Amino acid sequence: MARRRAPGPRARPGRTASGWSARHGSARSTPRSGRWTAPRPATAGRSDGTRTTAPPQRPSGTPGRALRRSREAAEPVPADRGTADEGGVPSVPDHGAPVPDTLAPPGASRTARRVVRPTGEERTFSADELIVSKTDRRGLITYANDVFLRVGAYTLDEVIGQPHNLIRHPEMPRAVFKLLWDTLAEGRELFAYIDNLAADGASYWVLAHVTPSYDAGCRVVGYHSNRRRPSPRAVDRLRPLYQQLLAEERRHTSARAAVEASSALLAELVAAQAGSYEEFIWSVIDAEER
Repeated sequence: MARRRAPGPRARPGRTASGWSARHGSARSTPRSGRWTAPRPATAGRSDGTRTTAPPQRPSGTPGRALRRSREAAEPVPADRGTADEGGVPSVPDHGAPVPDTLAPPGASRTARRVVRPTGEERTFSADELIVSKTDRRGLITYANDVFLRVGAYTLDEVIGQPHNLIRHPEMPRAVFKLLWDTLAEGRELFAYIDNLAADGASYWVLAHVTPSYDAGCRVVGYHSNRRRPSPRAVDRLRPLYQQLLAEERRHTSARAAVEASSALLAELVAAQAGSYEEFIWSVIDAEER
């Protein structure tokens, strides 16, 4: 039976999901081309049987406690979430060092990978393209479209089964990834501006929209990420904030202490500007992504 396709970005107070579509289009990418296309009818579903919508509302009479237990059992438990990178992989302070490529979640294959050093080159991609990737619950890549591979300078064989943090740039604060995983663990979507690292050392900024993927039983089976090209103005607004977070992280020798301190600073900084991270990121999108 066909499953319902995920809607656009979730509405928040004072905003409707259609507002995003009106300004940025409700298009999505196809697995082959990664280019934006008209959305399918609402009855269409993914070929792999997963969806990125929140689980359906429980029917009347279903005990709320039982539903919470079932959803909690399905939540991802990344190794050492307090210091996890984008792929849910434990990390240590790198202070600008090359990104280590041998980290993997417990039980995952530890295939040796290249050590990538940032070159300072900045890369971009077309405004009508989407970078798309999927991971399992451990953050291991299960799908990457051709735009992901081209911009990231990887082959498909080099990324499938690898932790998603293989594209993590050392100049990205870990507080952002902790926020990402904490939000996903609550079954919610997240928008974030992220600086990624390609296999050849180039960097490329994205506006990422990350959501949990659910199976027919409403169990989290992985994560789905669509990434657009951000406007240069938005990147210029985020760079100083990220530099402040990085400076705070580098004051600590313990990875856990570093991410806790920078997470507290992030909450403080966005509260001063917009009240919450969600309000802050939407203020950037509204002002700069036009």
